[in-house]
Amino acid sequence: MLDINIGYVCSESMTYESIIHGNKNTLTYASLEVLSLYIPNLVESDGLEKIARDLSAVEPTIPFSILAFFPEHQMKGFRRCNTIEMVKAYKKVQSTGLQNIRLGNLGVFIHNDEDRDYILANIYISAL
Repeated sequence: MLDINIGYVCSESMTYESIIHGNKNTLTYASLEVLSLYIPNLVESDGLEKIARDLSAVEPTIPFSILAFFPEHQMKGFRRCNTIEMVKAYKKVQSTGLQNIRLGNLGVFIHNDEDRDYILANIYISAL
């Protein structure tokens, strides 16, 4: 299971479960959102699905965003992802039971009407 540690004033750490269920030594409110890059040939659908499966086991309502990678600085050797890859990643993550999935950096992979139509035909508009 994924162990998410959050430090606070007492410099103690705790898991997301302990924050949700609370106790006198933990925070009473916390917000968590997980962002992950889709990087072709490095972090793809299978890796994102594994992350999502671990998150879903903790709490299926944790917001999870799949961000499209764009090559910059020292990672120019990697290519941009495409619309088909992003939809495949979205569907794999969705299959884990996570409920709040979004796609980010849309301009990286949506270049024309065909890309837009493919996205709209394959995922919920609320995920954009």
